[in-house]
Amino acid sequence: MSICRHDLDDRYRSKLHDRFSSHRRLLALTCSLSGVRRVLDVGCGSGHVGGELAALGYFVVGVDPDTDPSRLLALGYKEVHRLDIEREELPPATAFDLIIYGDILEHLRDPDRVLDRTRFWLVPGGRILISVPNVANWTVRLILLAGHFPTYNRGILDRSHLRFFTLDSAKRLVETAGFHIEHVEVTPIPLPLLCGATGEGRPLAILQTINAAITRCWKRLLGYQILILASLICEASSPESNTES
Repeated sequence: MSICRHDLDDRYRSKLHDRFSSHRRLLALTCSLSGVRRVLDVGCGSGHVGGELAALGYFVVGVDPDTDPSRLLALGYKEVHRLDIEREELPPATAFDLIIYGDILEHLRDPDRVLDRTRFWLVPGGRILISVPNVANWTVRLILLAGHFPTYNRGILDRSHLRFFTLDSAKRLVETAGFHIEHVEVTPIPLPLLCGATGEGRPLAILQTINAAITRCWKRLLGYQILILASLICEASSPESNTES
């Protein structure tokens, strides 16, 4: 899992201050699930989501090739593995109730294979929770209509993204890996980020609420990030039984 993060703190800041952001929604969706205690945070980065879950009492294990293990352990992670999940195996451990792929699958060369492999680290009926950018967002459509395909330091067209997803292709990715989709939602364009705001004043909060409501009506066009919660329906005896020919 080569993410090419040269500055995690600067490029991948916490989005927990925005109640409509993927970070907040990943946290809220996880907390809404009954029977979830052990969580694997794939691509944990600076631990924005996992650290919050650890503080709430979850048993959180992090995986990321570029993170600082000591920092995440200080946040409450029980274990942190600094490895490339596309090339290296996770050390033997108790199976997880939930695996979170928060803003990470788009950075992988072969996310299909990663989902197929990591499902063996779930308990029977375990779940995955993913968030990926929506490349079909209206802003990207306009850019393409103008004949451009720029890259930036963050956002949907982040220069480190290797894969791009629409709502349909993201759902297909999850289902092909052997999961049953339980819930799908999208986040609105992050107005606090666009406005340079760090808090939520009343006018911005009202605008955000309206923006989120409209976005829910036109997920494919207005969605900024796609979130999918899915449960495991296909199991195998071991990862070796599903190796590529």
